[in-house]
Amino acid sequence: MTVADELLAHAQGRALIGDTGYVQPQGVPGQIYSRTPQLRLSKTFKTKDITFDIAIAASRPPQRDSATPEGEAGLHLAINNWTGTQTIGATGSTVSPASIAVTGDLRRFSLPEFAAKPVSSNDVTTGAIAVDTFLPVLPGTEENKGNSLSLLGEFVAGNGMTDMFTGLQSGATFPALPANADGTVPAYNSQIDPGMVVYGSDGILHAVQWTTYRVGAQYYFPGLDGKMWISGNYSRTSSSNASTFGNANATLDHVDWFDVNLMGDLTPAVRLGIEYANYNTSYADGIHALNHRIYTSAFYIF
Repeated sequence: MTVADELLAHAQGRALIGDTGYVQPQGVPGQIYSRTPQLRLSKTFKTKDITFDIAIAASRPPQRDSATPEGEAGLHLAINNWTGTQTIGATGSTVSPASIAVTGDLRRFSLPEFAAKPVSSNDVTTGAIAVDTFLPVLPGTEENKGNSLSLLGEFVAGNGMTDMFTGLQSGATFPALPANADGTVPAYNSQIDPGMVVYGSDGILHAVQWTTYRVGAQYYFPGLDGKMWISGNYSRTSSSNASTFGNANATLDHVDWFDVNLMGDLTPAVRLGIEYANYNTSYADGIHALNHRIYTSAFYIF
């Protein structure tokens, strides 16, 4: 599990802050979404009006053969009587309380020195923080899910956390080692998945930095008891230093993304949805890649 959506959210048996009625099941670009084994301690304090959660966890480290687990901690506050209708992912329709969560992450990376035949290693410690909120504007209840409007938001900033996002590739790469006397260039075995930490041209180990934020809204039409809704999302994913590592025409600077979804239930077991999505990817050399997409889905819920 990762920072906000996972540590506290799934401690409660369901996602705390999910994407907003999104047609595709794999998640929103720029949203933290990852799960790994963890050992967790959590405590819930609950009254009629509020629920407060605190949790700490030691998770599987992001680097193979690491001797140091990943550390996580988080706080979650829910206002129990202030609820709104919400669909988490594509199929998780529910009524959720107004909530805010703050979670943090601490990681340690240890890489062989940047040499063809390393004899030592270099370490770097990274951190990340996430703030998530779910805000009902027009309330929704178990008895009346229709005419409900809710807003969602997430802000994340941290380093060495590419693996916490679905399909995120920075393009950051290790530089080439100096050539041998015969002109051949030796290979460097980083012993880590790409995009989290890299050596720069200065020979120092750097963590790739990321900042993401996203906002979303979903509205459930009146008179249909939450069985049909429209939603929209916007996210921005950017890195302050990825562009300094690797080729400018292949290294990510930022991605702006938005979508609009219309979803509805034909029966309690059959859900249909259609989405328009727009991707605007900017590379370090200033080139933009635009992508327009229409996506349809059908879900059989059992």
